[in-house]
This record gives sequence, structure tokens and C-alpha cells, in this order.
Amino acid sequence: KAAPSNLAAVSGRTATLYGRGEDMVRLARAMGEPLQRRRFVTLTGMGGIGKTAAAMESAHWHWERDYFPDGVFFAPARGVTTHAELLIALGRAAGIAGFDQVAPEEQEAALLALLKERRVLLVVDNVDGVRDDKAFRAFLERIDPSPAGRLLLTCRRRMEVDGEREVVLGRLQVEPSVALFLVGWGIEHPSREQAGEAAVICGAGLLAGHPQAVLIASAVARKERMVSLTSLRERLRERMAETLKDRRTAEEEVSLVSTLNISYDALGATAREMLPRVGIYEGVFREEGARALAGELGGWRDGLIELLEHHLLEKGEATTTTGEKVELYQMHPVV
Repeated sequence: KAAPSNLAAVSGRTATLYGRGEDMVRLARAMGEPLQRRRFVTLTGMGGIGKTAAAMESAHWHWERDYFPDGVFFAPARGVTTHAELLIALGRAAGIAGFDQVAPEEQEAALLALLKERRVLLVVDNVDGVRDDKAFRAFLERIDPSPAGRLLLTCRRRMEVDGEREVVLGRLQVEPSVALFLVGWGIEHPSREQAGEAAVICGAGLLAGHPQAVLIASAVARKERMVSLTSLRERLRERMAETLKDRRTAEEEVSLVSTLNISYDALGATAREMLPRVGIYEGVFREEGARALAGELGGWRDGLIELLEHHLLEKGEATTTTGEKVELYQMHPVV
């Protein structure tokens, strides 16, 4: 019998994680090693680097191998800003009966007992909004130093709480970056020149191995049916020069912000209208939600499709409690 899990109800697993083999091994080792005085694991890295995809893949990997027979549960925390909200998200993800009806102190005690006594894996994705919440940090410090279960968090920065085990997710190497770019570009049999151009644009001076930037840039190349990447490379350099002048942009995010700007420039009018409208959703939404926000805007569905093609929007499938499969949309936080 498979371990309990809510993974089927959570959208977000990526079919292929390019160039993350060694990273996934490091994460698996961190999750599997004895946690004497190690209360939890934090997967860190810059926005858009692939933390959610890696955490989701880790959850599926452990569940499929029955490493946590008491359950594997994934709790998206995007938009959560208080410890109280996070407790509710965790309790619901783990399916704890009557969790919403008890006081926060009892909720916290139930989760601490679950991690201490049961072989469960709780994955909490995107805790940046509660990283500095004193109550949340106190909760982490109260986790048993040798728990039977595991807690995996994703965050841009480490929690800096006693007992933390950090695993850093860095930039992709050039080879997997190029492979990811070529798939997004839609070139099945690239020439030597095309592969060389992709290597240049994915290199240190431009996309710099940032997966989200690579996906978005390759989508522009595909949409404009580029045979050569010369014009894209020049546009990216121009945008990066402009972005560097904006002191509000962190240096590590320059390539991503520049790529986003290029992608926005390439959008049609309807997609540009839809982008800020669906951007109000903190989490996932269905097509009906996009339709409601579109109002009288004609061609809104085509605009939605264009946002998906540009990787400015993501689409996945989830299964409801009644067994119905539904399509869910979500905008990546960096977008």
C-alpha cells in the first residue's frame, strides 16, 4: 500500500530537471542522513533557480520508494506571511483531522509530535514570507533534534536557526543550460553553429546558467522563429546594460530581469493585458478565474496561451478529492 500523500493534488512536477543530478543526490543525502541535532533541511537559492521543482521531485522520489511510510506531504507557502497561516497550510497538507478547529498552540503541538514520532516528510515550499516571523523561527527551534520525520523548506536564504541543514541550489553548468535552451528553442537537430550560439547566450556574460531566464529567452527565440541568435544576444546585452543602471535590481537577478523585459516586449497586446490581471493571484488558479478577470477583453484565452508559451505562466494538472483532474495555472514568483 502506498504511503499517504497529497502530491496528486499539487500542481508543479517538472518532467525533466536539466543538470540537477548532482544537486538531487546532495539533497537526498541531506534528507537521508541521521539528523542528530539537525532539525530540518533548507533548500536555498536565488529566485527562479529551480527550488520548487527540485523540492517537488524530492517529494515524489521519496514517496515512490516508500522512504516515509507514514506520508509525504507538500505545502505551497507562496503568499503566506504569518506563522498562523503556515500552520494551517501544513495541517491541511498533512490531512490532520480537525486541525482547523483547534487553537494555534494545539496545531503546533500536533505538527511537532508528527515530526518527532512518525516517518513523514513535510515539504514547505517558498517560506520567504515567514522567514523572519519570530513565531515560525521558534517553532523550528522546538522540533525534536532527532526526529523520526523530515521537514524540508525552500527559501532564498537559509533560516539561520540552530539545527538547520542547508543545501544550496546554484546555477546550471553550460552544457545542461544549452540542452534546456535548445529544447525551448524547438531545434531538434541543431547545427554546430546553432549549438555554439546557444552556448554563448547561456554563458557567464548573459543568461549565466539561470534556468528561468534560459526558458524565457528560448521561448522568445522560438516564437520569433529565429534561425540565428545574433539579434537576441544583442537585445539581451542592451537590456542588461539598462537593467544594471537600475539600482533596485540585485546583480544576481540582472540576467533574469533583462530576459523578462525582452519577453514582455515580444508579447501581443492581449497577452500584455492578461499578464497583470492574472498576476493578482498569489497561488494557483483555474481557467475560470482567468476568464473572470478578462472581463470584456476579447481573445483572452489566446493571451493566456501566449503567456504559457513565453514561460511567464505555468500550467499543471492536479487531482481533486473527488478524483477529478483539473488544469491549474500559476505565475512564477519571479515573474
